[in-house]
Amino acid sequence: MPTIIAIGGGNYEKGETEKIDLELFRLAKAKRQSEAPKMLYFSTAGDNEPVGGENAKKYFNSLGFDVSVMHLIRDMPSQNKIEEAVFSADCIYIGGGDTIRLVHTMRSLGVDKMMWESAKKGTVLSGISAGCACWFDYTHTDAIGYYGIENTYVKFKCFGFIPAMCSVHYGTKRKADLRKRIANDESYPIVGLENGTAILWQDGVCRTLIQKTDRRVHVYYPSASGYKIVRPKESEEFELM
Repeated sequence: MPTIIAIGGGNYEKGETEKIDLELFRLAKAKRQSEAPKMLYFSTAGDNEPVGGENAKKYFNSLGFDVSVMHLIRDMPSQNKIEEAVFSADCIYIGGGDTIRLVHTMRSLGVDKMMWESAKKGTVLSGISAGCACWFDYTHTDAIGYYGIENTYVKFKCFGFIPAMCSVHYGTKRKADLRKRIANDESYPIVGLENGTAILWQDGVCRTLIQKTDRRVHVYYPSASGYKIVRPKESEEFELM
């Protein structure tokens, strides 16, 4: 089964996700042994800010990755070049930004299917913020703010690799809106990821990865009386059902 590390948010340049990123390194390096694991970094969600990709490359290189950055929108690489990059990577990491643009762009180019096929062969998938939300069935997102509609959250369909809805940067405003949706009878698990938290999804089982002890992962399970909320501890395993 594919392996996915989905990170709710945080500034990796300030060390807010380093513990999680080192777990990604450990998993990716298992394919390389003595060589640096190859990371393919997609900047699609923030492709209008190319400096983000360069900053990410510098950071992940410092952890020991061999990083290549791909700009799907800015550079418009050929289908063959995308396939070669995806299937030669030990891990794929998707940066943050506009979730709507990210999902539409990758789906229109077939990159989502490429990544899933590569993951079934051992490539580890990962990402932060928009690059976290994209792996789930749905995301609870304010990305329509990029299109002029401010302070509004919507349910948006994503790649569907992890069978749940995800709310990244989970905090007070997102929690309030999400609970309104729950009151309207959403019928599948919902994962709320605070900054500095992640889930490692592997063989259908999740495990929490938490940078600091004061951060939490929030899991909402549908029940006969509405929703049951579980907050698993660091490294605790749980299922989405």
